[in-house]
Amino acid sequence: VLLLTAAGCAGRGDSRSVAVTAATAVDRELATTLEISGVLVPLQSVDISSKFTGKVVRLDFNVGSAVKAGDILIVLDTDSLNAQLLQAQASLQSAEAAAESAQSQAALAKINLDAARILYDRTKILYESGAVSQSQLEEITDKLNIAQYQHENAAGPAQAQAQAAISTALANINNYQVQIDSATIRSPIDGLLTSRNVNVGQVVSTGVAVISIVDTSTLKLKSTVNQELLPLLSVGQEMEVTIDSYPDNKLKGTISSLGPI
Repeated sequence: VLLLTAAGCAGRGDSRSVAVTAATAVDRELATTLEISGVLVPLQSVDISSKFTGKVVRLDFNVGSAVKAGDILIVLDTDSLNAQLLQAQASLQSAEAAAESAQSQAALAKINLDAARILYDRTKILYESGAVSQSQLEEITDKLNIAQYQHENAAGPAQAQAQAAISTALANINNYQVQIDSATIRSPIDGLLTSRNVNVGQVVSTGVAVISIVDTSTLKLKSTVNQELLPLLSVGQEMEVTIDSYPDNKLKGTISSLGPI
């Protein structure tokens, strides 16, 4: 404590003491309150569309309904696809039967080829001994060549064609099955159904959004601030949030990103 005495002209003999307190200067943080207004938006939202064009035959939820991931939202008509699937399955059975027949033909052709080779070898020996004529040998040689050709065709192109028919039928079955499965449109997330632009009986087109769902379990506050206030904010900084509809509830939030608009 430093005491200073001051003298003035208030009057002869008039003197007063003044008490002065001295303190050491130190650095301290100053608390600043920054009010920022903004809008709450869902952390995740999805627009749902159909993977193919079809008529809606069933709708399970209305706007405002809460949905769970996996819930059926829309069912499209699959009568035509089911008929095409049955046809593809019949084609597969036919192709498999043709493949079995081709294998049998190849086996038979192999037996005929082996028999033709044995006959040729025997005839050639007889020809060399003079027991058969050259024309007889040529006739047996022609039969061997024919048997060779039939075996090559049965073991090669015929079976390849049968396998190709099987592959085509399987691809068609898979394609129709995928479309039938896609006719049942499910919610990919938990959330609220916020819009529905289709009714039962309407035809939806591929890629056109017909339902929107938002996940409101976690919300983001989006706001704008002046450039000069940016030094007061940082990613990871905690903020206190108040919602107009619940003014007495103080919520805690964390800044996740800062950047230009």
